[in-house]
Amino acid sequence: MNGNRPSRAQKETRGQKKARVASNPRFDHVGLLSTKALQALFDAVNTELTVRVLRKGSPGRDTVVDRRKQVVPKYRNPRNPAQTWSGRGAQPLWVKDALAAGKTLSDLRFTMTLPDPVVAL
Repeated sequence: MNGNRPSRAQKETRGQKKARVASNPRFDHVGLLSTKALQALFDAVNTELTVRVLRKGSPGRDTVVDRRKQVVPKYRNPRNPAQTWSGRGAQPLWVKDALAAGKTLSDLRFTMTLPDPVVAL
């Protein structure tokens, strides 16, 4: 048996869970709302849930955190500088085309440089 996990026999069915939630006194007022008010409540809850799911990196347990590291790109498409590749994963088509045309990966490699600091006179 795994710690606090219930066995299959102890698990609630979906219908049992719906019945338990529906009988919860915190939700009694929902049945009294008009259709228009219920739709407004639904829209508000849907908006709030969307905001919470899309918010990344904010502290709190209700947010989704992207734990993948950001990788600095190493290669840039000479024809379209907006297209970059980190060197990880599958090669993009522009890399394959450049290699087929006789270029090497070192020809496509670039280094990110910071702008020179402005010196006040």
